[in-house]
Amino acid sequence: MKPAFLILASALTIASAAPLAPTATSTTINMPRAATPTPTMTVSPVTTATPVVNNKGPSSHIPKHAVNGTSVHHRNNGINKFLSFDLTHRPLTSQTTILEVNKLCTARGSVADLRHIHNTIQRVDVTILRPAVLAAPAHSAKSKALKCQLYRNQVLEETCEERADAILHTSARRFARIQASIRNATAKIDHFCKGVDVKLFMDLPAAMATDARFRDHVLDRAAFAKIDVSKKSLNGTQTEAAAQFICPVSASSQLLERNRKIAEDAELDLFNHAIKVAGMDSAKVQALTCRKARNEILENVCAVNYLSITKGSPSELKSAKGSLADSVADVNEFCVGVKTNVPI
Repeated sequence: MKPAFLILASALTIASAAPLAPTATSTTINMPRAATPTPTMTVSPVTTATPVVNNKGPSSHIPKHAVNGTSVHHRNNGINKFLSFDLTHRPLTSQTTILEVNKLCTARGSVADLRHIHNTIQRVDVTILRPAVLAAPAHSAKSKALKCQLYRNQVLEETCEERADAILHTSARRFARIQASIRNATAKIDHFCKGVDVKLFMDLPAAMATDARFRDHVLDRAAFAKIDVSKKSLNGTQTEAAAQFICPVSASSQLLERNRKIAEDAELDLFNHAIKVAGMDSAKVQALTCRKARNEILENVCAVNYLSITKGSPSELKSAKGSLADSVADVNEFCVGVKTNVPI
């Protein structure tokens, strides 16, 4: 989704992630050149095949339940499956990262498998890795190590998303946008991973086991219902106007960040899960993608206004505004004539 870059716990938004569409023929993504020729990533006509999953590693079991109106999806924290496709601790160049990603996000994989990897990696990035990057001293060895991990994750996350969406042949515009984001992240792998101190890598499985936001996968539905704009029959500009009432620039930074995080939780816990479950039902995927895009407008408006009143970094503000513009365009593309009363 999402793209780049996303404002997280310090108001970094997630990049938009909506369905994409290659042509019916094979499409090749030419990655940036390194010292030796860079492998290509090819989206081919699809048949169903499930990637091999190695379920070794620690896990913790959390009983399924719902408390005080909260919505709970995937209460098992997913550490075992994450370990089967974790690329963050391995000494990979951009070239070897692409080769490994192509094995995991095969163009012949099932939509469910591809979306599962995307959703898990995005949750790791949003709830754990990106906040750690923001907290690390700028230009430090620790920051370099974390960004090395982050960009490897991004290539995996976005490639799986791209190929899941390609199966449904929807938006060529979004397809091209994600391709560009993958190329950008690939170039940054070599920049940040060359000479990196691997001892400074974050132990992501350990963090997943202890981080409450990753582990619990809980969306407060009651809180989300108060700010939900996703079901309203609005175009992109109208949705942005509605979001300005929910996250006005005159509001406190605390309210803006709280509403942003609720919208972000809805993306991670509600919309991503629902789109995965919708599988090959293209009409339902489009309706859910429309709702997700409207929700991303709200998330991005909250982020832009938060950064404006707190005097956040110019680069973060620029990224948030870019994500907002992308979300408005997505609503205008995906929501035309779509009924968004699809139950989730």
